[in-house]
Amino acid sequence: MRGPRLADLRGARRRHDPVGQQPAAVEDDAEPVAEIDAPEEVDLVFRLQRRLAFTAGVVFLAATLAVPVLSITWPTWYAVGERGGITPNFAAVAFLLPTGYAALALVFRRRADVYEERILGRREPHP
Repeated sequence: MRGPRLADLRGARRRHDPVGQQPAAVEDDAEPVAEIDAPEEVDLVFRLQRRLAFTAGVVFLAATLAVPVLSITWPTWYAVGERGGITPNFAAVAFLLPTGYAALALVFRRRADVYEERILGRREPHP
């Protein structure tokens, strides 16, 4: 679903396009056509983005709190391992958490882009 396209407000006249159901600029030298999204579409994207951000926040919090919880409940969490003296705690904090956070950010960005593209019909280029 896409919002109507409106000509720039610098005096370009508009005529109705019966095929595309969107106003089109009449003048050839008119400014580029700007796309305006309907408030309902923007609200839907906002609600989906908010839900996605909340879910990502809960996953982030759970992963972060797992380290101290495992420190309390699992005695071998700080036990020196067989492989180079690395404890499970060190491996989790040094390798698993940063990798998990990067994966979470990647999934969040891709899903957010999919929501915006499907509902608003386009995606702004990222710098």
